[in-house]
Amino acid sequence: MRNSAPRPVIRFGVFELDPETGELRKSGVLLRLQPQPAKVLVLLASRPGEVVTREEIREHVWGSETFIEFDQGLNHCIKEIRAALGDQPDAARFIQTLPRRGYRFIAPVETDTPPPAVPQHPRLRIAVVVLAVFAAIGIGAAAALFLRAPPPAIASLAVLPFQNFSGDPDQQYFSDGMTDALITDLSRIHSLRVISRTSVMRYRDTEEPLPAIARELGVDAVLEGSVVRDGNRVRVTAQLVEAATDRHLWAESYEREMDSILALQNEIVRNVTREVRVRLEPREEARLASARPINPATYEAYLRGMFHLNKATAADSAKGLEYLKQAVALDPGNAMAHAGLALGYIQVAHSAEAWTDSLPRAKEAASTAIQLDPNLAEASASLGFVAGYWEWDWDEAFRHIERAIELSPSMPIAYYHRSWFNALFGRMPEAIADHERGRQLDPFNPLQTGWLAELYRWEGRYAEATAGAEGSIEIAPGFPVGYFVLGLIRQEQGRYDDALTFFRKAAEVSPAWRWVQGLAYGEAGRQVEARKLLAELNGQPVDSWTAFWRMAIHAALGEMDEAFRWLRYEPHHAWLPWVRVLPWPGLTALRQDPRFPAELRRMNLPPLED
Repeated sequence: MRNSAPRPVIRFGVFELDPETGELRKSGVLLRLQPQPAKVLVLLASRPGEVVTREEIREHVWGSETFIEFDQGLNHCIKEIRAALGDQPDAARFIQTLPRRGYRFIAPVETDTPPPAVPQHPRLRIAVVVLAVFAAIGIGAAAALFLRAPPPAIASLAVLPFQNFSGDPDQQYFSDGMTDALITDLSRIHSLRVISRTSVMRYRDTEEPLPAIARELGVDAVLEGSVVRDGNRVRVTAQLVEAATDRHLWAESYEREMDSILALQNEIVRNVTREVRVRLEPREEARLASARPINPATYEAYLRGMFHLNKATAADSAKGLEYLKQAVALDPGNAMAHAGLALGYIQVAHSAEAWTDSLPRAKEAASTAIQLDPNLAEASASLGFVAGYWEWDWDEAFRHIERAIELSPSMPIAYYHRSWFNALFGRMPEAIADHERGRQLDPFNPLQTGWLAELYRWEGRYAEATAGAEGSIEIAPGFPVGYFVLGLIRQEQGRYDDALTFFRKAAEVSPAWRWVQGLAYGEAGRQVEARKLLAELNGQPVDSWTAFWRMAIHAALGEMDEAFRWLRYEPHHAWLPWVRVLPWPGLTALRQDPRFPAELRRMNLPPLED
């Protein structure tokens, strides 16, 4: 007679793995996993916490006689498993790589096993009788008296916008500031993946169910709450919800004076990490245990400044910068205020006329913040930005950006910058991995999706590039990069009219992008139109942005003397060093010109290896 007992299932987080069939499910949904990766995953998950050597894996999956291309096969399997689990090698939640040794499954594991046959020992027969009684009185109620299900393993989290319950719309900056502060603090926890504010703010007024939001963001749990500001008193409520089941895991209310607001935030973070069973590193514990009182006026100026910076318009950026200057003036010893000021200067620096003045000030503010608090990831990221895009000090740029990632492993903008620094040096696998990590942390930021699509295009991954560019447009129809990438794809296919359609759409949503049409005109040999556009461009005031496009269009037309003249224009545009690698029309010929190595030396760049 066939045994109908249920097969054992290995559970970890929202995943279930059947060790007999190799079937992997996420929240009940079957995921596609090829047989060999499935065998590797079963082997690792059935030995949680243990080192499984490469030799053991080879013998278990391929057999002891297999020697050819084993490394390539195993690397492919691990890559497929990580893709299915949403895992990352540099921030592993499930599979830890032990170089040259093997792998370790590091997520908490639960195994459901079939119940054993009823034993005949007299004492155990009594236990069976007791269980029968439980069944008679209601097994759920009886078991609840004795058993409490362990909390779920949570490795990823989204902090939804805290609601402003103050009754004053002008206090929105304060509730947004509380949301940002919790995201920032939780992002410093190495064993937790936290979604960026850019992606969660779209849910401020949504009625969408929490499980649906969690699925869209790819997280295990959601933290939500409300803020009431009444003079110098602040009342905060917070609750943690398991994504898959919409089950409330924890809720608490807090009330503090404004000068204790940082301690309040740290307390919330400690409680959340306790509930999700995250193990804090000693320095994380120390940081959460040390929150000095803050001048309420300083904190209010800081929050108002960041509130306006996050709106990202030119007028709001200038307004935010003034508030942050005020915060520094009120408390010159406040590292957070200096770090915010550095971010403000970097944001206003993106306008061409402010580039030269703002970046040295950003460096000064970030350096002061680091002196006051060496563990501020935001300040390290700002120093990395200035060192790379402005000073062309690439060693310092990498050092500061990697320090920012070390301090805050859920900071998407740091991965974005490291991605492009890696691309500049021809390290495309690392560049794409970083960009994909940034997109995972900030999935609804068009900056992440649009520019990742461009890196996919560089690698000839056109389906992914097209999907990413279209996704960027869907997220933010007014952001030009998605149209630009679609235009470059069509141009590379020789479909110049289609390319121009997308380039014109980019210019329609952002007039400063009008000049990108010159790439298609030059590549298509439509010199009359290219020169007409160039004449129009030459009628514009010269700044770093227009100088960059003068260089690109002259190169596309084969006019290298003029291209080099604009290549040397100062102050340079942030993109200028990437002329070394950009696969755009005309730039290949520019790079082959005997004058180009001198320009690379000026930018502190070695020749790119073939």
